[in-house]
Amino acid sequence: MKPVLEYHKFSSQPDVYQYSRTYAQFEQDLSFKNRFAFRFDDGHAGQLLACEQAREHSVNVVVGITTNFVETVGYLTWEQLRFISQFHTLANHSVKHEHLRERSIDEIVYELEMANDIIERNTGLRPTLYLPTYNEVNQNIIEACKKISLKIFGYNLKIMYNDTVL
Repeated sequence: MKPVLEYHKFSSQPDVYQYSRTYAQFEQDLSFKNRFAFRFDDGHAGQLLACEQAREHSVNVVVGITTNFVETVGYLTWEQLRFISQFHTLANHSVKHEHLRERSIDEIVYELEMANDIIERNTGLRPTLYLPTYNEVNQNIIEACKKISLKIFGYNLKIMYNDTVL
């Protein structure tokens, strides 16, 4: 599997948020599409335009949805996510975006199943991928994902910061 480039917030102009990228930077990153897979976390509103850029380059992005963020200020709506899902892969990124590493297997299963149910109810699609919150993976998270047939996506990550150069 290809290494994964992980993104969060996109904007037209440079942003002080360290996990941001401009659309121009992302356009340059897309020139490496044969070397990397692409992952967007959290469902920031700016990801809509970045998804369009990726589609223009025939790149499938895995978009991790934190369900409690959807429809809040600065984040995507369910309508936008339904549109994105026509061209990209929607994935589970939990309900509340909390650290799950200290939770029991049953608690993790509950959180991830709830997120899957919410995503399916609002998009008609049930995720098969889990993008770990905070990129934390331990044995309980692995076992919980196995129990509910979620594949963990995003090992071998390179987080894209506002000053990252490829």
